[in-house]
Amino acid sequence: MPSTAAKCAKPRQADESWTKPADPRTLLLSQLAEGMRAALAAGDVEAARIAHETIGRLLARAAARCSRDKEVEHSGA
Repeated sequence: MPSTAAKCAKPRQADESWTKPADPRTLLLSQLAEGMRAALAAGDVEAARIAHETIGRLLARAAARCSRDKEVEHSGA
């Protein structure tokens, strides 16, 4: 007897939004997070620290860029 999922699921092609991230920064952050997790699991605290620091730098720059864009938007420029 087929499962409920097998009866209801319809095959479809991969949606590009699921296979290709919208922003290269997002992809890099995801890869760094996975690398940090793997480094911690392997006991490589130094590699995990470097990945963590890099993630923080990328996020800080993104936040600063977002803040700067909002300031320009509010100033009417």
